[in-house]
Amino acid sequence: MSFDIFLTCFRNGEKSSFPRAVLEKSFGPYVKRRERTRWVLDYGDGGAGDLYVDEDEDPVESFGVNRPAGDRRFWQGIVDVMKETGSVLYWPARICVVADESFVPHVPKDMVKALGQPVVTADIDKILELIRTTE
Repeated sequence: MSFDIFLTCFRNGEKSSFPRAVLEKSFGPYVKRRERTRWVLDYGDGGAGDLYVDEDEDPVESFGVNRPAGDRRFWQGIVDVMKETGSVLYWPARICVVADESFVPHVPKDMVKALGQPVVTADIDKILELIRTTE
């Protein structure tokens, strides 16, 4: 079964962006293959996944991951991006996550209306539990 997660950067309720180098730092060491809009991630026995970002996009507003790896290094990369950029993590359910309380005011009102008040956590286990209980 396929599952997708998304991260989008917001400032003051509007889409914002962050340097592509942030993605490279978090996920670059695990890229097995790069295509125009897809990085094939490989964590060995910890799984694999496809990160979708346009190769020409710098700065980056958002990215998605299909079949996110179960490896904690992948999830630490997600948390690191969230912390560094203020991005919102969300998936096809009624929930979104931010890494710090200070990011909550930046989440657009229509996103809060659609997905509910953001859950504030940078704890990998909490994020995984939220995914398990809302997918």
